[in-house]
Amino acid sequence: MQLEDQLVMWAEEIVRDARRGLKAHQDTGRTQASKAIDVAKMTDSLHVFRNWLRYQQAREEFWRVRDERGEDLALRLHKVIRRIEQISGGEETMKAVIRFLGYFRRALVAMDYLDQIPPATEGGEEQ
Repeated sequence: MQLEDQLVMWAEEIVRDARRGLKAHQDTGRTQASKAIDVAKMTDSLHVFRNWLRYQQAREEFWRVRDERGEDLALRLHKVIRRIEQISGGEETMKAVIRFLGYFRRALVAMDYLDQIPPATEGGEEQ
């Protein structure tokens, strides 16, 4: 599976898993996701981005919305960013993080429609 496909799948999975809690934060979520993209674009450092994410987690309830696993959004994003770090390298890592955050924002906007067009599975087949 290509990295791009995996980024989309991870973003949509996070939103699906936290959908119930996210319903109350739709407008805030879009704004926060946009801010995350802006911060990631302004830096080439994952340390700086993680610092911002922790700060936002402390300030904004949106980042503390818990999913079905009991994990909050900030932690889920952090876990995906760790995966991205492991499979990409150098400056490509931040570029992939930015794309992932964009897919995450799209999934937030389309939250109510994610199940209407089924996602592809790892084998490329629709579910």
